[in-house]
Amino acid sequence: KREVLMDSKNSDYRPLHVFVEKPMTTDVHQAKTLRDHVMKRAQNKDECGSGCFLINHTANYRPQTRKARSMVEHGKIGTIRHINASMSSPLSWLFDNPQNRGWTEPTSDEMVGNGFCWGQSSHLLAWIYHVCPTLHPQKVFCAMNYSSVTNADVSHSATIVCSDLSSCNENNEISEGNNVIMSISGTSLLPGYEHSDPGVGKRISIAIYGTKGAILYSG
Repeated sequence: KREVLMDSKNSDYRPLHVFVEKPMTTDVHQAKTLRDHVMKRAQNKDECGSGCFLINHTANYRPQTRKARSMVEHGKIGTIRHINASMSSPLSWLFDNPQNRGWTEPTSDEMVGNGFCWGQSSHLLAWIYHVCPTLHPQKVFCAMNYSSVTNADVSHSATIVCSDLSSCNENNEISEGNNVIMSISGTSLLPGYEHSDPGVGKRISIAIYGTKGAILYSG
C-alpha cells in the first residue's frame, strides 16, 4: 500500500504495476482508498506516469465471459430481473484446520469473522458484476453456519437487492419494481480434494434471468 500511494513528486517515485490476489482487501475503506488513488494516478498520468492496478479475477477474461457480457450490454436477454448463483468447493481441509489462521480468524480490525464467504465469494461476485456492470448492490441479507473446530464460516446464503442503472427513468430514478434480486450461496463442504488423483475442483453455477431470455454459466 505504501508504494502504491507514494507521492508522485518524490524524486524516488516511479509508476508501478500492481497485481494482487482476490479479495484485494477485507477492509472496505482501504479498498475505496486504493481505488481513489489509482483513479487519481490515471487522471494525472502526464504528470506522474501511469501504472496498472490489477486484481486476479482471471475468469472475467475467458471467451465465454466476454460473450456473456456482450449479450447483456446489447440487450439480448432484455432487462435483468433475477440472478441465481452458487459455488461449492472441497475446502473442509482448509477451514477446519486451526493452523490456517489467515483463513479462519479475522486478520484486521474491520473483519467480524473469516472463512469460506470471506475468501471465496469474490469468485462469484466479481464475475457477476463484470458481466452485469450496471448493477449496484443496495441491500444484503445473509445467513451462515460455521466450523465446529475453527468457527470459520463454511456455508452461506445471501439475498442481494441491486439497482440497475440501465433501468433509470428520465429523472435518473430507479423504481422499486425494477430492482434486481440476486440469490447467492456457497459452501466448503463439497467432498473431495483438489490435489488428489483424480482431483475434485470447485463447482460454479450462475443463471442470469432477463425479460427476453437467460444466460446459464456453469462448470
